[in-house]
Amino acid sequence: MDQVRFLGSAPSNSVADKPAIADKTVEPDIALPPFLPRKQLLRFLNAEGIPIGKSTLDKLCALGQGPPVAAYWGRLPLYRPVESLSWATARLRFVRGEQDDAQTFANSAQTQ
Repeated sequence: MDQVRFLGSAPSNSVADKPAIADKTVEPDIALPPFLPRKQLLRFLNAEGIPIGKSTLDKLCALGQGPPVAAYWGRLPLYRPVESLSWATARLRFVRGEQDDAQTFANSAQTQ
């Protein structure tokens, strides 16, 4: 259970079976779970293009500056993927002139 796929399809050997990179119409083969533990949340954020490391996420969570905790399973904090992605995009800093890209990125995160 260490390896979790969030988006895409099963690996294929045929080039014709693989979608083009620009093809955004590929439907996920499984739905996102309602809650993710921190380890899976890290993989999800990295897959969505947020370059955050394990130690950085752990530090921010320890300081109370991490994504909002949705629930606990015993002592294990669980996070909602969409809320966590919104938290991560709010932390992004863009260079001047890139504000349009920032708004586009934030809007795409909210629509998922």
